[in-house]
Amino acid sequence: MKAISFKKKTLQDFELSQSKEYLETNQLGVYSSSTILNCNSRKYHGIFVPRQDQLSIDNYVLLSTLLEKVEIGSQTFDISTVQFPDVVVPKGFLHLTHFELKDIPHWSYKVGKNHIDKELLVVPSKHQVIIRYTNLGPASVQLNLRPLLANRRIHDLNEANEADFFQFESAPNGMAVSYKKDVDTLFLQLSDPSIVQEEKLWYYQHFYPVEQDRGYADREDLLHPGWIETEIKSGNSVYLSISLAAEHPQKIKTLFEQGRKNRPLIADLESALSRAADQFISSTARGTEICAGFHWFGRWGRDTFIALPGLLLTKGKIKEAEAVIDAMIKDMDGGLLTNIGVGNKKEYNSIGASLWLFRSFYELELKVRDKKRLWKKYKKVIQSILESYQKGTYYNIHQQENGLLYGGAPNVALTWMDAKVDNEGVTPRRGCPVEINALWFHAISLSLDWALAAQDQNFLKKWKEEPQRIQKSFLKYFWSDEKGYLADVVNKDQTDWSVRPNQIFAASLPYSMLDQRLSKLVLQKVEKHLFTPYGLRPLSPEDPRYHKTYLGNQKTRDASYHQGIIWPWLLGPYFDALIKNNPTKFTRQLQKIKSTFARELSDEGLGTISELYHENPDFEGTGTISQAWSVSEIYRIIQLEKEQKP
Repeated sequence: MKAISFKKKTLQDFELSQSKEYLETNQLGVYSSSTILNCNSRKYHGIFVPRQDQLSIDNYVLLSTLLEKVEIGSQTFDISTVQFPDVVVPKGFLHLTHFELKDIPHWSYKVGKNHIDKELLVVPSKHQVIIRYTNLGPASVQLNLRPLLANRRIHDLNEANEADFFQFESAPNGMAVSYKKDVDTLFLQLSDPSIVQEEKLWYYQHFYPVEQDRGYADREDLLHPGWIETEIKSGNSVYLSISLAAEHPQKIKTLFEQGRKNRPLIADLESALSRAADQFISSTARGTEICAGFHWFGRWGRDTFIALPGLLLTKGKIKEAEAVIDAMIKDMDGGLLTNIGVGNKKEYNSIGASLWLFRSFYELELKVRDKKRLWKKYKKVIQSILESYQKGTYYNIHQQENGLLYGGAPNVALTWMDAKVDNEGVTPRRGCPVEINALWFHAISLSLDWALAAQDQNFLKKWKEEPQRIQKSFLKYFWSDEKGYLADVVNKDQTDWSVRPNQIFAASLPYSMLDQRLSKLVLQKVEKHLFTPYGLRPLSPEDPRYHKTYLGNQKTRDASYHQGIIWPWLLGPYFDALIKNNPTKFTRQLQKIKSTFARELSDEGLGTISELYHENPDFEGTGTISQAWSVSEIYRIIQLEKEQKP
């Protein structure tokens, strides 16, 4: 694979092309995303989608799209595409001849006898997007650009309102538009001399079919503040800067060329995932953070520490990894790391987030190889988590007398299987969940290793007996020789023997309570009932509660979220268990997985991996088009394979 590319036949198939989406980001959390036709199909799409820290922690769609016209002599060609409820107009996609994603998105249009190339770059470390238009034809062209603004939070939709604040001013070779109070001024400037005209108009009822499919409001009104026009002579390029600050026109070309110079290239699965991994990391006012998924996720504690090893540590980015950890632990309360949110909107409804931190600690240790330093830096955090969990903290999370970790409260789902319908957890898993207790054992065992290296006798004395006590209870209550696998949840009232992938963590974590015989039996059970080339099912298809479909509105989807749809990130622990117990099979299975996801790079989110996959003949991606733990775990196991080779 030299690049992800599509030719005219695909591009002129409107429905097919609308299912393929590009995503570009930078280190400040700015993103640009749409379909390969540049026709927005989601409310989350937009050319320029930066953060607005003065308003919220979310990104804001400022520039939704551009209406682009090319004039050649007396002929006028629309090269933009917009969808309304009953019509697609203009139909610029009919002029598209080629789309390529190698380093940045690149479109080619045939207009009359001319070819117009368009390339889009999210500028590194700036709140800026630059688009380059190149005239490859024999005649000069006039390029007319009409921005359509939304200026709203990514989760909302815009409605025409003449009472909204509006201010239009000229800027060097462009315009500065303020629309809605407290939202940053948007600057649109060309690198070349231009004509600029204020022309406030509303474009009503833009239609987002994906939102309709997902059961959400699907139409919005966009504001057209005015237009910019310039000439592009044959063989020349012009650059459009879209930013939150005025740019010197003569610098726009240089910024584009410098920003593109070090862009990672897509050449194969590994390079694509390495590139995708970088898109989740950004600097914020709160520190370095990992976005859990695009487009609608933000910072999630559990997702952060599941994804951190693959996104950062596999690349040797130790400083960045520690920065992510340090930013998260600032918000720790009662031994719990946040599930979602920051500031006044923090939520701590996750029993696993703090325990997944120890999995990241283990991977960090492998890179720095200095247990004493890590113990010194993180001792207080470790003690706070372990002691809070042991004594008891929010949501009735506490260690039972038998050593096992319990959690659960009304109207809350604390594990990664956290979907709720009508305020009730679909899979509440109240009691002692299997993966939580595997993580609990792992956290204490790792902490003892670090404390031993640092000769912290007080910690060793207090905790040294715990792993054996936990292991004894775990095997007693979770394992069944008759069934040959681990229970999903143990409670004093009943034991849940649902065949779920959560048991794989007991066989995959570096510090495990299972011997090789039991680990292999768990692997066999998971492979027989849950394994697919795209990930693991969250429930055995033999279970009457199994949902093969994941469709409809949010309520319908949530009811099946952890009852049947395939999760790619679970391949990570599956392969961890495989390499420990059957390294020969690890290599064979991984080749199948690599082949599967190499094909997937050209579907849904281009060059990345979706959150979920349908179990249908085509294994269509669904959920977010790019999910941090999906990318990180597939990328991590590819690196794991390299470590096994002599």
